Amino acid sequence: MTHRFVIVRTGEPETRAVVEVESETLQRRETVDAVSRAITAWVRNTAEGKNAYADSSEDYNIGDLSQDQEDPTLQPFLRAEGIERLTVEIQAEDEADEYWTYDFHLVDDDALEEEEA
Repeated sequence: MTHRFVIVRTGEPETRAVVEVESETLQRRETVDAVSRAITAWVRNTAEGKNAYADSSEDYNIGDLSQDQEDPTLQPFLRAEGIERLTVEIQAEDEADEYWTYDFHLVDDDALEEEEA
């Protein structure tokens, strides 16, 4: 089963991460804790993890994970938590579009009324 998360950066809604986690054992609500346990074990037990944590100024977050997600030393720790595959894609826009918003009404009601008349 694949769990998909869209994570929006606080204070920067134009920056988001799309995270997909494939697991046969984890329920959606368990996924974040499992990822956290895997990353913590990786930091505790490997030089690569320790370096990544230090490089993040000890503030390791999803942006850091996006850079380390394919590190071969991380994979055994993810698998130990039941995570078979993890992908992180960071999406950032320069700024949100002011004209075309999520709720922009895509049907021109005036044009529909003109056609009916």
